[in-house]
This record gives sequence, C-alpha cells and structure tokens, in this order.
Amino acid sequence: NPMDVICRNIRTVREKMATRPDILGCHLEGPFLALKRKGAHDPNCLKDPVPELVGTMLDASGADPAAGKIGCIRQITIAPELEHGIGAIRQFAAAGVVPAVGHCDADYATAQAGFNAGAGIMTHMFNAMNGLHHREPGPIPAAVEDPRVTIELINDGFHVQNPMVKLGFGLAPHRIAFVTDAMAATDCPDGAYKLGELDVNVIDGHARLVSNGAIAGSTLTLEVAVQRAVNELGF
Repeated sequence: NPMDVICRNIRTVREKMATRPDILGCHLEGPFLALKRKGAHDPNCLKDPVPELVGTMLDASGADPAAGKIGCIRQITIAPELEHGIGAIRQFAAAGVVPAVGHCDADYATAQAGFNAGAGIMTHMFNAMNGLHHREPGPIPAAVEDPRVTIELINDGFHVQNPMVKLGFGLAPHRIAFVTDAMAATDCPDGAYKLGELDVNVIDGHARLVSNGAIAGSTLTLEVAVQRAVNELGF
C-alpha cells in the first residue's frame, strides 16, 4: 500500500488495541523491500526507509522512544542493503519494534550488519531472498549462525518444498518459527481475491497474482503447518 494508507492502517490498529486485548499489534512486511525480491508487493509502493518515513510510521503507531513508550508496530521486514536500511533497523529497534531481514538481495556481510544493528528475525527463509551459494553465501548463513535470530519458515510444501523444510530445521534447531504468510483466501474456497489493491487468483489453494503469476501469500493455517511437520516430515 502507499505510505499514507499504511499509516492510516497503523492508526486503526492502535485505536482498536485500546479495547481489544486480542489484537497484539501490527506486522508490516513493507514498504522497505528490495525491488528485485519484492514478491507480490506493488513496486510503485516500495520505499527507501529514510529516517523521516520511519518516524512517520512510529508516530502513527503511538511510539515515543524518548519516553520509553512502545507503539503498536511489533515487527517490520526491511531489506538491509537499501541505502538507509541499516539505519532504519536501528531506528525501529530503538523504538521497541523487532526488525526482520527479508525480501532482500543482501550479501552475507550486509545481512550480518542488519542482525548486529538489531534485527531479530529472518522473514520466511528461502522465499523472496537470494539463496545459498558457495561463493555468494547471502543472508541465510548470516541468520543461521546467529543464535539471536528467529528464522521464519512457510511449511505448506509449496513455498518451500519438503527437502528444504528439513534442511532448514537442521540448519537452526529450535530457532525455526512456522509462519503462514496467509492472505484473505485462507481456509476459503478457490477463486478471485485481493492483496491490497492487487488481483489474486487462488487455484488448488495456491495464491498467485493475476498480473504476473507471482506467489501472493498463502492460504495456510498454522495448524496445518504443524500437522505437516509431524505427520509428513516426521518432526
């Protein structure tokens, strides 16, 4: 979404949290992402996380770092190689937000710098990032070797096939967190749906953009992810 819509949505969450204890906060997977690894995100909405934009989002969330007040943003994905990426990770972390490295095309050293700056999560490992390569290690080894980092994984057998799910578990025992990456069609019939303003088709439970066929989130539930892990993969 455009920045003004994102901030409006952040304020909505902030207002609802006052009366709804089951609403835990915002998880933002944009707009500070690498164009090359944008996945289903609208390229026209991607931004470099300059301090002013980060400040605007934190203001919308109700955060006041100087007073030690945490706002409603809980987690945000940032590509650390963006010009202001590392600075934004520091700025969000100082405000009590947990930054996550993902939707990135970062080299090993830059990802490592992101984690050292305060990122505590890797957003859905293997998806929307440069992969493992013996001469270009990329962000995955930086996350795997850092015990401070929780590594997300989409265990639907589609985003990440079973051999790679098993590999991921072996790389970082007890630091893998299943996530769904779910969108509006979760637990619903196949058909036409929206992801922000973008049209999505869901066929056989798999969501893809109408425009270019890019994977557009999932229809996974965590219950199914755990069932797959235990019953199919033997964890």
